[in-house]
Amino acid sequence: MTSLLIGWGGVGMGAYVAWTTWWAGRRVVRSLRWPSVDGTVLRSNVRMTTTRHGRIHSAVIEYRYDVGGTTHHGETICLGGELDTTFESRARRRCQRYPVGATVPVYYDPVEPAVCCLERKQETAWLGYAIAVLFVVVGVVVSAG
Repeated sequence: MTSLLIGWGGVGMGAYVAWTTWWAGRRVVRSLRWPSVDGTVLRSNVRMTTTRHGRIHSAVIEYRYDVGGTTHHGETICLGGELDTTFESRARRRCQRYPVGATVPVYYDPVEPAVCCLERKQETAWLGYAIAVLFVVVGVVVSAG
């Protein structure tokens, strides 16, 4: 009975992860119709976080943009999520694309202009679906065994 519950829990988690990944992808697709305005990069640096598994590097880009006379600030690079990495060079390359003071296109939701991004893509989709499949496979194996 316990293995059946754990198995179905794994299948449920897999379904949830797949659904959230799909939902993020839909948001990216909707953003393809968003307008853009010029924004200014205020901060561009690499943040390093140390975990028990090692160091994780991520680009931190802060920018300012105006919509309808209101100034907004954003930090979202990819609307569908950025892929942090153990490779510092990858994060540095992203920072080089957005140097401080640069004018960059900022895409924003016309209904809610505070929702914005610099890149309308989803870097983490493959990872989300891979984790979902892993949960489902483990769940099926555990419940069958």
